[in-house]
Amino acid sequence: MKTINFCVVAKEKQRVDMYLATLFVDFSRSYIQKLIDRKNVRVNGKEISKNIKVSNRDEIQILEMVESINIQAEDILLEIIYEDENILVINKEAHINTHPTPGIDGKTGTLVNAILYHCREKLPTINGEERPGIVHRLDRDTSGAIMVAKNDSMMKLLAKRIQDRKVKKYYIAIVAGIFPEKEFKIESYIGRHPTDKIRMTTKDPINPKLAITYGEVLAYI
Repeated sequence: MKTINFCVVAKEKQRVDMYLATLFVDFSRSYIQKLIDRKNVRVNGKEISKNIKVSNRDEIQILEMVESINIQAEDILLEIIYEDENILVINKEAHINTHPTPGIDGKTGTLVNAILYHCREKLPTINGEERPGIVHRLDRDTSGAIMVAKNDSMMKLLAKRIQDRKVKKYYIAIVAGIFPEKEFKIESYIGRHPTDKIRMTTKDPINPKLAITYGEVLAYI
């Protein structure tokens, strides 16, 4: 059983199921409601119904946030950048989930399904059976390199390096507008959008965290 504890960060009162569905993008609103119906969600220590509203600084506790997922290996083509006996590096395509999510539609066609087939289902499950070998992720619509650990020792090593910020991540993006300088730094608090669960925002975000990005303009088109 997994327990998640946190405080609400919101300017206005919101229905608890809508707030949680926005905050936890991997889970649908119906799945959140199921957790509430099971009495697995408490606000300020009390069992709740799905239509109550939460306010800023309310304390929320969630039990069993991860439901059991029976993951099947699938023969899905992978673009492998590098592989040895310890690690697999894959170029993830856009429009594919990194790992399965609750619900029928979220259990197939993911990168994890493909990795299980490629590795003959022999991968570490330290981060849970639904994330075998996965130490980091990319959003569904983002393409790029993902590292996959093929054994427990590599899983722990990669997780520690990411935690200690020893792994550098580079992104290429197309944006609108003109930057005043070729090299720049963006520092702001970012979190889930208050009404759109698939977006992140720096304007009134839910449960914001400090994010620092260093950028360089490559070209204008």
